[in-house]
Amino acid sequence: MRIEKAFCVELDNIVDIEQAREAYFAQNPQKRFTFLCSDEQCRTSKPDIGVRVSGVNYDKIPAVDEIFKTPHFRQLDAHSPSCYWVEIQEAESLAREHGDRDHHDLIRSLTEKDISVITRFSVPKVSDPSADAAGLVDEEDKVDKIRKIQSRDQRIAAYRALYSGGGSSSVVLHSVCCLNGCWRE
Repeated sequence: MRIEKAFCVELDNIVDIEQAREAYFAQNPQKRFTFLCSDEQCRTSKPDIGVRVSGVNYDKIPAVDEIFKTPHFRQLDAHSPSCYWVEIQEAESLAREHGDRDHHDLIRSLTEKDISVITRFSVPKVSDPSADAAGLVDEEDKVDKIRKIQSRDQRIAAYRALYSGGGSSSVVLHSVCCLNGCWRE
C-alpha cells in the first residue's frame, strides 16, 4: 500500500518522507523516528500503540549508503477499512481493473518499479483569501473535502479522480528540483 504521509510521534506532526528525512538529519545526535498512520481515526483505532508505519531509507544518504529503494513509508500494521490510504489503494486498483489507460502510463510503470516520481507539488498553506478566489486549492484541502463525503463509494470515486495519474506528491521544493535536474541530465 502506498503511504505518502505519516504521523511522526517525535515531531508530533504529519510529514512526508522528505520532511522526515530533513528532520532526521537536523537532529544531533540522529535517532530514527516512530511513525503512525496519518489518518487520525485509523491511528486511534488501536489505542495501545496506534497503527504503525515504517519509514524506509529516510535515514540514508544515497551518495554514501547503499540503498536499493528510494525512501518511502511502508505499512506495518493493518489499517482500518475507513482509512483514506486504504480507500486510495482501492481506488487505484479499481482504475487498473477497468483498464484506465491514458498519458500517465509512463508514470505508472515507473512507480510500479518503486521509482519515486513526484507529479504533484503542494505549496505550503498561506492565509491568503485571494488564493482561494483564484482556485488555488492545496491537495490537502482536496483530500479533506473528499474525506467529508458520507458515501464510501463516492469517496473512492473522488480519490480515483484525484490520484488517477499515479506518482506522488511533495511539499519539499528540493525534491522537485532534484527530479528536474535528473530529467535534464
